[in-house]
Amino acid sequence: MMSYPKTGNEVFVSFSLSNTMFSGLGKGTITREEVSADYLKDLFQKYGVMVSAKPEQRKLLERVNTIYDLGLDIPETLKIIQLNTDGIMVSLDDSDVPKYQEITGEWEQRTGFELEEDLIKMICQKDVNNYVEVPFEGDPKIKGGVLVRGIAPAGAFNVNNNACVVARAVKDCLAYGVPVEQTIMECNKLLDFQLIAKAGSKYGDALHEVDGELQVVQKVNRVYATDDHRMGTLYKMHLSTGNPVKIAGLPSRCVVDNDNHLSIEVVDRDWYIRLAKRYVRDFLGIKPPKRNTRRVNKVKRELTALLEG
Repeated sequence: MMSYPKTGNEVFVSFSLSNTMFSGLGKGTITREEVSADYLKDLFQKYGVMVSAKPEQRKLLERVNTIYDLGLDIPETLKIIQLNTDGIMVSLDDSDVPKYQEITGEWEQRTGFELEEDLIKMICQKDVNNYVEVPFEGDPKIKGGVLVRGIAPAGAFNVNNNACVVARAVKDCLAYGVPVEQTIMECNKLLDFQLIAKAGSKYGDALHEVDGELQVVQKVNRVYATDDHRMGTLYKMHLSTGNPVKIAGLPSRCVVDNDNHLSIEVVDRDWYIRLAKRYVRDFLGIKPPKRNTRRVNKVKRELTALLEG
């Protein structure tokens, strides 16, 4: 909490990154508190704060700017997309480019730092750690566990080869508008559909349900989604309780293929399509439709009545 002499002319302002009402460039952000109009004005003049607002906040921002004479030159179209300690990403119309260049140029001159600039055509992001960035030239830049496969930028100890076809389908859908069904149905490389199922050090045997019976398998297995009703999912045996625990992230029906003898025809492509669509909805902020529990319960009651009758 910052302290300053009270003048009786305080205004309550939110400096919240999640709301992105006011965002500081180069000097971090200030938490929610009461600050004086003079203090705000001095802060903006000293540290070159760039200002952005959500549509519902813009009127409030303009009112505060006018009433307290802050002297902020708010770009009409500026929106902050990402902001962290080493960079900022904004979107704006061509009409506001000169104003943007004036702000960044003044900041460079005052601080002695040089800003590197990259122009991008489109970005689709779930959050700052998961996004697809499409430049005007070159391949899309991807970040996040859903999208990155193979050796991650963090290093060779971070390798993820799970369902590579799903990651590619999500990327191509978000970056180029290719339906996920097209990418997955056209892929005939079996290993692109593999899921790595690990039991982990806190667990004992890994178990695969086949024909209703649990069979011991390796602790690390290469599995694939299948529509074979004889096959179930994989479990791991808890060392303390002795109870089987479902291995997360696997379909309800799996086939184990550690020797690479499986045919691509056994793979249930629909499961991968559903998974890819779920990831795309997450990136686009689309919530799945709510289940009509009243209707489901009514059907259950009717079926129960028929069975009992």
